[in-house]
Amino acid sequence: MVATKQHDILAMRAHARPVSAAARLGLRLTDSRTAGRSPVDYLATVSPSGTAIVREPIPGDVDAVIEATTAGWKALIIGGAHIDPARITGDPAAAAGLLDATRLIRV
Repeated sequence: MVATKQHDILAMRAHARPVSAAARLGLRLTDSRTAGRSPVDYLATVSPSGTAIVREPIPGDVDAVIEATTAGWKALIIGGAHIDPARITGDPAAAAGLLDATRLIRV
């Protein structure tokens, strides 16, 4: 596991809620503010006991990987936008669980 710093944990932690099914997901975000930036990887763990998202490389055994820009991710969790299924690799139900756990608006 890669050591993390406080600023490496996504700000959604304060409002994340538990979900009914457990899953491990990769989240690959590309900074929308600066062209040409390399994506940053996060590992998300969702379960009935809670949700955590930590900045670290995505292991090969995750249930799904979601790729988005930072602006796209914010639209998903703040505005209730829907994700393009082409942006998900792996189990779409696991990806839906992460979105349900982190959305501010129920859709």
